[in-house]
Amino acid sequence: MDDIETCVDLLITGASGIMIVLAGDLNRLPEQELVTRTGLSSTVNQATRGASCLDRIYVSECYTDVKVFKSAVNSDHKAVVVYPGATKVAYNKVNTKRTFRKQTGCARVFSCRS
Repeated sequence: MDDIETCVDLLITGASGIMIVLAGDLNRLPEQELVTRTGLSSTVNQATRGASCLDRIYVSECYTDVKVFKSAVNSDHKAVVVYPGATKVAYNKVNTKRTFRKQTGCARVFSCRS
């Protein structure tokens, strides 16, 4: 915890206007202590693995839009996306299965001649 606090302090005092993002499986760090000591804001407030919020993102600027969803890769953790700006619309995808009658050789010959 001391190392994280030192690094955040160095980044903030060393450069003006930078954005700090600390992200990962940070479940072993006490959230309230990290927020208090670094001044970063916690953005993830949904479960990311089972019923627990293990994957967290802390930022130095305000990010209000957070999406937690099933990961595209094989993982027992969910994916987390945080972005600034207007809320993105989530379009629901619909899978449609279509079956076609398989053409026989004779049917293909006749359809090509017409």
